[in-house]
Amino acid sequence: MSIDVQEAGLLSTVQDLGRWGMQHLGIAPTGAMDTCASTLANWLVGNDAAAAVLEMTLVGATLQFEADTLMALCGGKFSATVNGRPLPLYRPVLVSAGSQVACGRAEVGARLYLAVSGGIDVPKVMNSHSTNLTARFGGMEGRALQRGDRLYIGKSSPQAQKLIATLKAQGKGKAIATTPFFISPTICHIPTSPLVVRVVLTEEFKQLKSESHIQFFQSPFTVSAHSNRMGYRLSGKPLEFQHYEEQLSSGTVNGAIQLPPNGQPIILLADRQTVGGYPIIAVVASVDLPKVAQAKVNTQIYFQAIALQEAQELYRAQQRAMRLCKAHLDLKLNML
Repeated sequence: MSIDVQEAGLLSTVQDLGRWGMQHLGIAPTGAMDTCASTLANWLVGNDAAAAVLEMTLVGATLQFEADTLMALCGGKFSATVNGRPLPLYRPVLVSAGSQVACGRAEVGARLYLAVSGGIDVPKVMNSHSTNLTARFGGMEGRALQRGDRLYIGKSSPQAQKLIATLKAQGKGKAIATTPFFISPTICHIPTSPLVVRVVLTEEFKQLKSESHIQFFQSPFTVSAHSNRMGYRLSGKPLEFQHYEEQLSSGTVNGAIQLPPNGQPIILLADRQTVGGYPIIAVVASVDLPKVAQAKVNTQIYFQAIALQEAQELYRAQQRAMRLCKAHLDLKLNML
């Protein structure tokens, strides 16, 4: 089974949960920017959380499905359609052979994830399906999708096969058939502007001038147009160090907030460099990384400091909510 790419959208790439354990070799983790949305999309179609999905940014792809396919869309609110009719998000949908799915434009949020039962079948490179756009490997030949590409689909799980059979019987030849159950989009926070982002401060933060300490929390920063999967460049009143000094290069993490000499922060994200020499003044709490990933250009961001222990507790609570969601979803699917 395959999917033909009729229109590629603004930036559509094959991603999974990332290429971890390679930073010491200079290889970025990459992977889905919004791991919450990509995971939910996979669960809805009976996949493992790490199955390869299609990540679309701001303007989604238009796809032609060769065969009956179980799919799900999660993430930002996009104007998605199937054969011109609205396509629901956050629920499993069986799309009939020959149907055209147009994922449309982002109305709220920035990224949409399309999962298909069996996952998108591209070769694993260094134990991951993710596309590394900078190094040009992984995913679809190391690049974003183009018109005319063909995406192949892996084998569905037994759970998904059962759901497909049920939906086929219910659909009776219609373009789509879907379940009465769905996942609430509230489990993934899709941001509006202004956005409050919680951060854990580092030792380097203490090197800022006292006025910049106050400004970092009280004045908004705006996501600039010079932002991408490597990092979000923010614009605002420049932050100033008491004495700016170049740092020895050190390892980076997802959500690290670097401060270059111009005083405009950069939030490092999935395609970040593996090491950097700019001071890191704070790190975004993991629980807030998905909503940062969904922020559009011109979104205003306010930072809020929290303790490391609180960040860990928030993350554990998020993971408990995700596991509970998975348990309920499995229950629904097993009752078919």
